[in-house]
Amino acid sequence: MDIYSKEVYGDIAWSASRASGYVILLSLIYSVASAALLCYAFREGYLCMAAALLFAIFAIWRIYRIHLPIVLVTDAALLVMPSRPGDGFFKHPLQARYVGVEYKIIAGTSRSMDCLYIGERSEGGLVNLPVALSWLSSKNKKALLSWIEKKQQE
Repeated sequence: MDIYSKEVYGDIAWSASRASGYVILLSLIYSVASAALLCYAFREGYLCMAAALLFAIFAIWRIYRIHLPIVLVTDAALLVMPSRPGDGFFKHPLQARYVGVEYKIIAGTSRSMDCLYIGERSEGGLVNLPVALSWLSSKNKKALLSWIEKKQQE
């Protein structure tokens, strides 16, 4: 897993985040839960306040994370956010970590776009990479597929 670097991957031609409805709904849930817990904690005492503050910090971090782009189309490679955090996640929790995939080895995606197939389309030649592309809007899914086709033809 890697962090986007302009020197390594070049300019970002296109990026996409999670669907706006999902982002708004989850942000509201975290915000309302934090506010309710903090209001309750003000009446209960210091121990409850510490727990409420920890949850509020966690909620702010999660809201920040769901706003990060989950796919970047760059000059050198497609950078996709994996569906599960991997190595380095706890060292750099505020930076988006991506898996870089060269365009020429992308064989396709699963129907629900939760897996990216890379490698040769032959017996035992494909690798299944779990990615978070299923959270994209349908418009962005189509745009991503067209970007992949365009970059493969270049």
